[in-house]
Amino acid sequence: SMCSMAHNYYVTAHKPTGVHLSVSGNFTSSSDLNVIVAKTTRLEIHLITPDGLRPLLDVGVYGRIAVLKLFRPQGLEQDVMLIVTERYRVMVLSYDSQKGEIVTRAFGDVEDRVGRPSETGIIAVVDPECKLIALRLYDGQLKIIELELDSGRDLRAYTIRLSELHAVDMDFLHGYPMPTLALIYQDVNGRHLKAYELNVKDKDLGKDIWSSRAVESEATMLIAVPDPLGGALVIGQESVTYYTEKDHIAIAPPEFVTSPVLSCGKVDADGSRYLLGDMQGRLYMLLLGKEEQMDSAPCVKELKISVLGEAVVSSSLTYLDNGVVFVGSTYGDSSLVKLMTECDESGSYLQVLEVFTNLGPIVDMVVVDLERQGQGQLVTCSGAYKEGSLKIIRNGIGIQEHASLDLEGIKG
Repeated sequence: SMCSMAHNYYVTAHKPTGVHLSVSGNFTSSSDLNVIVAKTTRLEIHLITPDGLRPLLDVGVYGRIAVLKLFRPQGLEQDVMLIVTERYRVMVLSYDSQKGEIVTRAFGDVEDRVGRPSETGIIAVVDPECKLIALRLYDGQLKIIELELDSGRDLRAYTIRLSELHAVDMDFLHGYPMPTLALIYQDVNGRHLKAYELNVKDKDLGKDIWSSRAVESEATMLIAVPDPLGGALVIGQESVTYYTEKDHIAIAPPEFVTSPVLSCGKVDADGSRYLLGDMQGRLYMLLLGKEEQMDSAPCVKELKISVLGEAVVSSSLTYLDNGVVFVGSTYGDSSLVKLMTECDESGSYLQVLEVFTNLGPIVDMVVVDLERQGQGQLVTCSGAYKEGSLKIIRNGIGIQEHASLDLEGIKG
């Protein structure tokens, strides 16, 4: 007699809903403005229209997305996308508008057989000329990829040893003739800021552009400010500081002490305004006050921060256009928010235009038959921090209202 065997299978009942990363740019064409959202193993590409976001593509990626960037190499009319997965696969993608599909322009595996993965995760940045990709995957190592699109060869990275073992964040600075990389690192004396010139020919670090300078002990974010201002912003738990080669300007808002900043997004192309989001869901506008000089480029004179209002606890902030911001969240529902010029009755300058449901993070769940009809429904404990909620999930057909119109004389 044949023994009976039990077989199990699993299937994805619901696609990921938590937004880890988001970017905006001209990806599908030179005239389209897109917002691209990374949800664990999926990419959602939307077109920004006067009526809101219109979904264009929903693409699965073989790996958990750790880095998502848009950049435009010289000679191209539309942006290309850089993705790095948690297993150290690097890919550069573009969109073919004639075929209506995503095309892989370059791909490579940059994993090492040995090396200690960094506790602060994967960092990948693209230089302002869009010729180099710098990756920090392991402690004490910097990997550099010289970008070649459509070469037919896998992307290859060479390794540069860093004397700064624990790099917290890094970015390429603007306004230097050679690729210049700034990084925040930690040692026994606290956290420091330093900038190196990259010697691409010798495949090594060049001279120090910025000598080591102490920064806030809880500094976590480094943001390079584009030309013509240049310099870099360092965001910590208590302050925001703007650094140049010779000087710095700091501001310490009292709200930062109770709630650290989790996300940051650039508003203007010249880097004069930035959006910040903290753990309580508050959104701030950071303004770099400029001083125009007759004989040289403008410089930053002061920093100003104003509270715009309370939104969702954000993991990404992406400014779209006309005062509209996509607030992505892994802790609650993501949203599309309009920045208003005047505050409402509660003192908020934010108007929520659209909400995108997020089921995660799910702490606990149970199957119940709420309506006693023999159909089980899933009740989940979803969200984190102030975004905690109960959600009921059932299998069926959902109706989503896109527009409504009142008509007179309708009786049935």
